[in-house]
Amino acid sequence: MLKNVALVALGGSLGALARWSLGLLVSHWFGTRLPWATIAVNVLGSLLFGVVWSVTEPRMPGSSAARLILLTGFMGAFTTFSTYAFETVQMLRDGQLGGGLFSMLVQNGVGFTGIVVGLSLGRWFVAG
Repeated sequence: MLKNVALVALGGSLGALARWSLGLLVSHWFGTRLPWATIAVNVLGSLLFGVVWSVTEPRMPGSSAARLILLTGFMGAFTTFSTYAFETVQMLRDGQLGGGLFSMLVQNGVGFTGIVVGLSLGRWFVAG
């Protein structure tokens, strides 16, 4: 168990550094008027998740060290959007249209609602 924690932590630290670095680079190239850095991270993260899954899935079924480092650790810190996109596509591909649509609706709707409520709570705490 401790080994798995270390693998996820290693991948997570590298993913966080990669996200930060890519964000700086994209913001420098394209500016910050639009959230280009976040868009780049989410699109690249989804692409990388698909590649890593396709490469590791047939060779390493179940929980492997490579998956813990690359998917759970690195991709989890780089972007959780890639996991959301992957799981939704899997449901749709498996014929679970209702589950896929429910996932999209809940994660987007509740996610945006969470931001609005969180901002309000934060302002309330700061205001005293």
